[in-house]
Amino acid sequence: MLNILFFSSSEGLVEHPKLKNLSWPTQEDLTGALGAMLRLQRTYRLTSRDLIRGLVDGHQSRTRLQSDDMLKLGMFAFQSDHNYAKDWFEQALFFATQSEVGSLPEKDIAAIYVHLSAIFEKVRVACTC
Repeated sequence: MLNILFFSSSEGLVEHPKLKNLSWPTQEDLTGALGAMLRLQRTYRLTSRDLIRGLVDGHQSRTRLQSDDMLKLGMFAFQSDHNYAKDWFEQALFFATQSEVGSLPEKDIAAIYVHLSAIFEKVRVACTC
């Protein structure tokens, strides 16, 4: 495996010489990744719990999502799919209370409640026809 980036305790992060002109992902790249992840979840009917744990199609990854990742997925999904948004917001709230995946700042928790409230209000209005 090509070792692109490596750490040196005295120098911090050191770039591989072949990648000197490589830039960090842009906001557009990150937004595209969020959309792709939600499309994969929808297309393959993956649960947020499995994705959080790094479990996809029975294969376990070493990578796990953090609470702030779940919040970002919820915020992105809120623009187009409130069902997925609700699920990601609820997972973020649940895992934010678990020390193993990190907590969220109070402003982020408040934002989750605001968005969940908007989702529930939309459902309530839709049901009062």
